[in-house]
Amino acid sequence: MKKTLTGLLVGIVFLAVGIFTLLNPHDDYLPVTATIVEIEQMFTENDSPDVYVDYTVDGTAYEHVRLGSYSSGYYEGKEIDLLYNPANPAQITTTGGAIWGIVLTVLGGLITLFFVGKILYPVLARR
Repeated sequence: MKKTLTGLLVGIVFLAVGIFTLLNPHDDYLPVTATIVEIEQMFTENDSPDVYVDYTVDGTAYEHVRLGSYSSGYYEGKEIDLLYNPANPAQITTTGGAIWGIVLTVLGGLITLFFVGKILYPVLARR
């Protein structure tokens, strides 16, 4: 039963994070093209490299800003499309956040339904 409750909790967390991601998109963020200036490799298996970019917003240069995400297709000198917060242009994000919201919502929903069914089946089968 403990594994079932743990699985249910994992499903609920995935579902909540997915819904939060979908409901809080960066609609007010604006597009900007940035250039990758450094990819700092980590020396542990579980860490992805830190990516730093340069970009310009309204004539102001933002240099060596940590991106916070990594893709295997990244390399120094590559231009990538990002979104920046107009209230604070130093805050940037990649443009693919909605896909993760969808994936987490679907996955969380399926996991939650599976474990709810696993909990309810013995109760309903006794009737």
